[in-house]
Amino acid sequence: MAALLTRITSLLRPAEEDDATQPGKIKIVQWNQKDLTRSDKGDSKERIDKVSRTIRDMAPDVCVLEEVVSGGGGERAVKEIVAKLNEYAKSDDWRYALSNLVDPMKTR
Repeated sequence: MAALLTRITSLLRPAEEDDATQPGKIKIVQWNQKDLTRSDKGDSKERIDKVSRTIRDMAPDVCVLEEVVSGGGGERAVKEIVAKLNEYAKSDDWRYALSNLVDPMKTR
C-alpha cells in the first residue's frame, strides 16, 4: 500500500522566492518506508516522529510513502504523520490518501 500525502494550499500558492525562475513549481518526494506501521510496541512512535520531521524539512508539496503496511497499523502511522505535519505548519493543509493493496507477486 502506498500513501499519498499532499499539502493542498501549497499547490495553489505562488512560488517561493527561491523558485522565482520556475513559477508554479511543485516539489514531489517519493520515499520507500519498508513496512511503515504504528503500534504501541517497539520504536514505531520514534520512527513516525523522524519521518514527520524529515518530510517537514524537505518541504515537499506532494510526498508518496511506499511500503506502508496494509491494515490499521499502516493507516494509523500515516494519520499520525499527517497530524504532525499539520501541527508543524499550524494548519490543516496536509491530507492523505491510501492506495489499494499492491501485490506484485499476484498473478494476473
